[in-house]
Amino acid sequence: MNEKFLADIMDQAVAAEKTYADLSAVMPELLPNDPFERLILVGSGDSYFAGVALQYAARELQQRAVYATMSNEAANYWKFSPNDLVIPISISGESKKTVEAATKAISAKAKVLPITTRPDSALAQVAEKSIQIPFQSVSRRTPHSTDYMTTLIAIASLLEAISNQSVPILGQVSQLVDTVLENLQKFSDLFALAEERKAFSIIGGGPNYGTAQYGAAKFWEAGGSKASAFEIEEVGHGPYMTFRTNELVVMLMPKGSSFRRGQSLLKGIQTLGFETLVITNTDQNIPGGNTICLPEIDELWSPFLTAIPLQYLCYSFSNFQGIDTGNSELFDKETLQTAFKYFRDADYESLYQ
Repeated sequence: MNEKFLADIMDQAVAAEKTYADLSAVMPELLPNDPFERLILVGSGDSYFAGVALQYAARELQQRAVYATMSNEAANYWKFSPNDLVIPISISGESKKTVEAATKAISAKAKVLPITTRPDSALAQVAEKSIQIPFQSVSRRTPHSTDYMTTLIAIASLLEAISNQSVPILGQVSQLVDTVLENLQKFSDLFALAEERKAFSIIGGGPNYGTAQYGAAKFWEAGGSKASAFEIEEVGHGPYMTFRTNELVVMLMPKGSSFRRGQSLLKGIQTLGFETLVITNTDQNIPGGNTICLPEIDELWSPFLTAIPLQYLCYSFSNFQGIDTGNSELFDKETLQTAFKYFRDADYESLYQ
């Protein structure tokens, strides 16, 4: 069961290497010739989460305003201008609101450079040029793994080209990801913490708030399993009151601001009696003992690695619960396809083939 889900997780080192090699070679040719003042990353679901995750690195690399916004917000509430570079992101290239946002940006004379995997998609067709991710996931019917990784790589490759400076970590991502994948079995007892849980709360700050949202989405995609994502500082302002018995609280705490703030928050959550799982890249002693330690990486780029244990946590949970993630719809197919047209203004098969 869930062989395709696992294969998709394990493909990520290869996906990262191929995507960076291909895109870094062509990215300078894709950039607009005219200068711009704002960089706006637009997407829905995982595509939006990837933009949220890397907007901080984008600000660090360049002296201009950077925004990550949802497709619906961009399509209906943003005012674009000729001084914008808009990056609409959709793996399928068929997310209707993302296409609408791109079309709106073009009508406002903004520079638009979509990211997608399909050159014949509706999104790719609205612009003169597009960033074509060269790696396809094993299946988009399981909780998506390589798609998030390749989207992060595509955004990072774009940032490197825009900043006109080498970003060394991008050449190392594939090897770092491979190290994480090789060490997954070492933490099998920690992944087993997920198996009999009723719900999950995933906490992250800054670059890892987007990845926390991404992690929660994996559980939703696994048969509608219950998971929520919270920003690290906001947990103490009310979300902790929603935690329930037999819930696992997962904290993304790479070295940096997330680790400093997370140490105190962790003690508070444990004081309330909830079991925690910390994903970090420090060997410091962490109360509770449930710690997955990742390779060294700057916090700004840590989503490349922190997403992987979340994927495997969902995989372990799904297997134990007997959830076939490639065929785990809660509704009959005809009803689901009809509802999907209302939800997404799109055909189910076009996005999940």
